[in-house]
Amino acid sequence: MGVEWLNRYVALEREDSYGVEPGEITGIAIGANGTGSGTNGTYNWRAGTKASPTGGGFGAFGTITIAGNVISAITITEGGQGYTSAPTLFQGNGITALNASGGATNGLSGTVTLNVTLSANSNGVTYGEVDDESMKQTFELLTRNDMSRQVASKAVTNTQYGEGSINLAVQPDDFMGKVLHSFLPYTEEGNGFIDNIAVSGTNNDYSGTDTSVALVFTTIIFTVTGSSYNDDPTITHASSDKIATGQGVSGDGIPSGAQVGVVTDATHFELVDALGAALSTTGGSLSSKTLTFDTNPLGEIAEAVADINTSTNAITKIYITNPGKGYKVTSTSKPTVSASFGGGSNATLTVNMGTARTHIFNEPELSTHAYPSYTMRVGRGEKEHTFKGMVASKLSMSANLNEYVMASVDFIGQAEGVPTTLVAGVDYAGLAVDALHFADAEVYFEDNANKTIKVQQISFEININRDIDSAYAVGNRTFTRAPPTQTREISGTMEFNEVLYSDTVGYVNEPTYTSLTGSQVHKIQPGGGKDAIRIKFASEDGNDSLEFKFFNVRFEAPTASVSGRDANRMSVGFQAFYDATTLGAGKAIEAKLIGSGSHVQNTTYNA
Repeated sequence: MGVEWLNRYVALEREDSYGVEPGEITGIAIGANGTGSGTNGTYNWRAGTKASPTGGGFGAFGTITIAGNVISAITITEGGQGYTSAPTLFQGNGITALNASGGATNGLSGTVTLNVTLSANSNGVTYGEVDDESMKQTFELLTRNDMSRQVASKAVTNTQYGEGSINLAVQPDDFMGKVLHSFLPYTEEGNGFIDNIAVSGTNNDYSGTDTSVALVFTTIIFTVTGSSYNDDPTITHASSDKIATGQGVSGDGIPSGAQVGVVTDATHFELVDALGAALSTTGGSLSSKTLTFDTNPLGEIAEAVADINTSTNAITKIYITNPGKGYKVTSTSKPTVSASFGGGSNATLTVNMGTARTHIFNEPELSTHAYPSYTMRVGRGEKEHTFKGMVASKLSMSANLNEYVMASVDFIGQAEGVPTTLVAGVDYAGLAVDALHFADAEVYFEDNANKTIKVQQISFEININRDIDSAYAVGNRTFTRAPPTQTREISGTMEFNEVLYSDTVGYVNEPTYTSLTGSQVHKIQPGGGKDAIRIKFASEDGNDSLEFKFFNVRFEAPTASVSGRDANRMSVGFQAFYDATTLGAGKAIEAKLIGSGSHVQNTTYNA
């Protein structure tokens, strides 16, 4: 049989609970098992195909047993994917249809009722254009040696887990977004975070001695009058352009934890709970009420540092050290920041929120910034192979002269499931965009406004060192929880097209041979929220990009040897560390993904 190239794919779907794929069938209970002259035996059942889904999903299958002329047992071999409601179970060997809500029979005179239990609704399966993969199941044999034999005579399967790598050209799409979320789970999208603060106005009155000053954001909490409601989710109120979906709402008759749902128009919105379900007011008919709205119910407020030139008494730039998360704003209810600091007050500071399909990724700071786990599905010509509970452990990225920007991602998780039917005609996340290329890459050193023209190759690796042994528990051969992360290590190398000195033409803060070979370790740590190294990969039209910032970089010894008639170049390794300076970035790395279309989603990757 020939190989079908279209049936080779890798797909990721974020799990809500470790090792449980969203939208799969997790249980089937027999409510009514029928009576009559049904044919005894064990039969196969299935629940939909990709071409003909049922209950919104497909791919589940198992067996059904009829004994004593009634249904006696149902087993699930594969839970399928994408189910949003109880599906219909179909069977080819005699049983035509077994409805989850009852109905059809197989020669049984009584109604058959099957109660199907689903995991949470699907989080969306994302297919990536992967160059190659090496996913596999790994296990060890536990052998028993006794004194009567020279060679072991017995063995059982010991621990089992899935592992492997995927290699791909980096595209600005949702597959890459999910990869970034795997390593930097503190993430937000669009106007849920603060992207930058513009400085304008006179800006010459900052006469203090500090060159860096922390700014304090004021989250907008506002009120709206003239509100009326009557034990119903619909709220009528005085006209307001400040109300946005997701804002917290409080007031008379408003249940605790209520939020703004759909904003119908300037005088109406729907009330929902934290999960987005419709929420009715209490207390009967109420009118002329004042409601209070919170534009950041999560309370994850942004942080920033102003850089001040003490010679000109002007704000040079404002650096966002923490972009915040969970802002729910309009143009008139976005957060503000005071311009009164550092001995002055005459600049105008304008807060700019992120734009749609712009995603920011940072290291976790709170327990709610959890590393995600995925169900990974791998198509291999004949069958689809399923690996649940997959978590990322190492990301390697490289940009070399005349090549695409490449990434390699290591995953580890639970033992492989039962191979299932392939999905045909998959929809790749980045089908409409090309991979990022070295020719459109930019590298900056020490917050310099000018990009270097000296770097010929750069690569780096993020390793979060998963602790496999801590993922097991008595009573199970495979992982029962995600292997916890340990020390984050960030390292890399870069090659320059010549040996650099401080008097080299075109020098823009790159590490020089002299500084790299001095008596102390050469470091770039500008502090004040400034980046030490910034790497930006952009599309040819500049509308899509992926950017990484490192804030505290230490360099190893360089190599600058000459071989034959080759040009004299310089290579150096580096490591990125946490920036713990006063008013520093408070992190080691930050990433930003910007998309220009539907290949990058307009909701957060942890939503």
